[in-house]
Amino acid sequence: MLVLSKRNRTTKAVRSKAGKNSYKPQKIRKKRWAVSHKFGYKSYTKKRTSVAYLRKRHHAKENHTLSHRLAQEMTENEELPSVQEDDQKQGGHDGHSRSSYDRGFDAGYYEGGEGILAQMIPVFNVLPDIDVREVIRLGLGQVQHQLQPLVDPFTIYHEMQAAIESNQPMSLVRLGDGEMLTLAHDLVISTEQARADGPFLSYAGVNLPDHHGRTILADSIKRATIVGIPISRMRNFQGLLFPALRAHGIDYRDLRMTLSTINYLFYQLGYLALLLEGRRVLLVGNEAPALAPVLASRGISIIGIVTPVHGIRDVDRVIGEIAQHSFDIALVAAGIPAVIITERIATELGRVAIDFGHLADKIAKGQPI
Repeated sequence: MLVLSKRNRTTKAVRSKAGKNSYKPQKIRKKRWAVSHKFGYKSYTKKRTSVAYLRKRHHAKENHTLSHRLAQEMTENEELPSVQEDDQKQGGHDGHSRSSYDRGFDAGYYEGGEGILAQMIPVFNVLPDIDVREVIRLGLGQVQHQLQPLVDPFTIYHEMQAAIESNQPMSLVRLGDGEMLTLAHDLVISTEQARADGPFLSYAGVNLPDHHGRTILADSIKRATIVGIPISRMRNFQGLLFPALRAHGIDYRDLRMTLSTINYLFYQLGYLALLLEGRRVLLVGNEAPALAPVLASRGISIIGIVTPVHGIRDVDRVIGEIAQHSFDIALVAAGIPAVIITERIATELGRVAIDFGHLADKIAKGQPI
């Protein structure tokens, strides 16, 4: 039985109307062969017909492989509509459509979650009734042994009390995005990238590139008693933290780590007031003159202030001035140099010091914490 494809049926109809002279078999066969050749098949044409046949072994094996490959490519290239496309579908910003923020949030949430999961699911399979959160929860159980415990505020408070009473050194430093960018520049990321991501770095006390500052910052992290690290896994926080530590030869398992927001927790939980009660407190940093009267009004004994701090290259002078004071504990709010100053107060002067950060500004200005 002769079976004609759609193209052949059309060709036959054209021949009936226009006559045999309009039929161009060589051109048609050439085009058909090109289409078949594109998908890796060889076309076989019977002598008295123009119907193409495929070998069964190609159809059974290669077509199956091809369909999987094409389906995989479609899955990998699948994307959510852009905000502009969604605007057109929603009728633009007319007050009735969802905001660009909401649509952008949804797109980012998908690409960073369900979209990644979709790419990992085998082709021609679906994963019903389970979302990416549940998959992550189940997967987290497989890496439970790699979780790194952090030091809690209560433990830090008791260790600091003991250090003050026994005249032992102790330092609590904290790392944020400024410290991450400083540690990582020209090692993990370029100076240009660090500058672009950290336009605030000059205000925080570092002008990149500064390889010497990068080195002494890493050295202070190694020597600090406790290191506060960011809980955020975003690109310029934990995303840079562990690669930067590795680049400096620092094994995070050798560090005692806590949250980088430990200063705020100390204040909110009341541990800071308990720690400073009856102690001789030294304030260090540009905010010290404004912070001193506020703390003094709360019954805290401020024995002196060291200010200003002109960036990371001013650390040696600042340490020399701090050494002239007799104190029990120092609160240091000096941007990125605070990490180095805090560590050196403990290591070189044998005292307790806390990297106080922007908490100093908030207390001085009476802002909610």
